[in-house]
Amino acid sequence: MSFTFASLAGYDPGDPRITAAREDFDNLGNLILKLVARRKALGITQCDVARTMGTTQSAVSRLERTGGNPTVQTLQEYARAIGMRLNLDASPIDALRADLKASA
Repeated sequence: MSFTFASLAGYDPGDPRITAAREDFDNLGNLILKLVARRKALGITQCDVARTMGTTQSAVSRLERTGGNPTVQTLQEYARAIGMRLNLDASPIDALRADLKASA
């Protein structure tokens, strides 16, 4: 018998909520990678960013490691420290519309 992480964790990988959560996680990781690439392209160090943000270099390093869950405010401060603006957007998840209507 073959087990997957999803089956062991007890969730259905075909569930649109799981798919949306995975995409959200990927989007956050891609955003952080984009910010880090911009910082490096500008020749700005983590210490420079930390000084501008009023935090420590180790806090900036933790933020730059994908997998965390930084606040929107922290991401905005980081973006401003490297001369960028964070733009937030929301879009509907088509697969969840039927679930939402059914539960209403």
